[in-house]
Amino acid sequence: MFEKPSELPSRAAASARATGVAQKPGNTTDEHNRNLEVMDKNIQQDFENQFNDVVSRLQSKKMFQSDWDIASFAVFFIFIGMVLLLVILVLIRCCCCCCCDEKPRRQKVGIDNMGMEP
Repeated sequence: MFEKPSELPSRAAASARATGVAQKPGNTTDEHNRNLEVMDKNIQQDFENQFNDVVSRLQSKKMFQSDWDIASFAVFFIFIGMVLLLVILVLIRCCCCCCCDEKPRRQKVGIDNMGMEP
């Protein structure tokens, strides 16, 4: 892919592609750091907006704005409930049934097929 070590992409170029900042010949490390700081501020602003949205929903006591919100909430709690039920069943099985020293007696089910005997 790359024939000479000089053709290898620089670390700054790779991070510039990942951040969407085009690398120019005059682009220095300081400019790159400023661009990263701007991205961090954008992420922080997005988080604050989402947090404020949740707080405003809690204050208005209207958590669900559509039928899809209600349906997704119900599916989520059904899933969590099933996981908790399975965990409880596993704990019951491990705590109550593993303490028994008796081995279950295996009984033969069905009939012997004498035609299969040599």
